[in-house]
Amino acid sequence: AGQVAIDPATGKLVEGGIQEQTRQVLENLKAILTAARTDFSKVVKSTVFLQDIKHFADFNRVYAEYFPSEPPARSTFQVGALPLGAMVEIEMIALLG
Repeated sequence: AGQVAIDPATGKLVEGGIQEQTRQVLENLKAILTAARTDFSKVVKSTVFLQDIKHFADFNRVYAEYFPSEPPARSTFQVGALPLGAMVEIEMIALLG
């Protein structure tokens, strides 16, 4: 399932813009990967859903922090709406081990 920018401490969408939401989504995904005993280096594909494609550059700056070299294959789409009014949702496929 895709992840949106829910703060695990509050259960609510984080405040701020696309960069804050992107960072929270990636931190949530990092926690999921860690629980599965894997990490971002094992991600082979990600799919990104943006509320507005004009936010792509700001999104990509944060995304690049988590994939500084050899990022996985990625598809990015603008969508009509995301859960809770989120600006970004990301799903990932990663190898285990």
